[in-house]
Amino acid sequence: MPLSAGQGDCDNGVQDGIESDIDCGGACEPCAIEKQCRLARDCVSGRCGEGICVERPHVSGDPIPDGYEVAMSREDAASTARDAGILFLGVGYAGAYLAALSLPSRLGKMFVPVLGPWLNLKQVEGGDGKTWLVADGAVQGVGLGLLVGGYALAGRQLLRKPGAEAESESVQVIPHVGRHGSGLTVAGRF
Repeated sequence: MPLSAGQGDCDNGVQDGIESDIDCGGACEPCAIEKQCRLARDCVSGRCGEGICVERPHVSGDPIPDGYEVAMSREDAASTARDAGILFLGVGYAGAYLAALSLPSRLGKMFVPVLGPWLNLKQVEGGDGKTWLVADGAVQGVGLGLLVGGYALAGRQLLRKPGAEAESESVQVIPHVGRHGSGLTVAGRF
């Protein structure tokens, strides 16, 4: 059980005691990626870079350190592709869905994601309608491609298992300055 002098309340919604961010780090649970940190053990990834918890990439084939598990990366190019895919597919399908709601007898096939616009090409007369269907089908198709590619090419990161100790230092000495003075806080396993 972690012991500390000046430990804050890990569930009060404010950064106090020796927490490195709000209710995390120090003697509290590790902080999520992009939260503030002082030491590697403050982060769920076990990696503190320039005061911010950052991902700890895992290379396929490398051993997984004790107390860690492998998860999908959220900071690589594939993550950006997944996010863009969700946006393209969502916007394209929202337009198709609204069109299908407005004319369900003629455009009912638009309810089918990605294929719907292509299946409705024969139901629409005029160049503008067909252009809109082709554009919508292309946007949805690109979105689906980005989404599938983003998952297929996703990198991996290491995350500490809940309740696992960090592999780094077991005792931390943290200087602090407050309204009522300054001092050192010692936390860790004794």
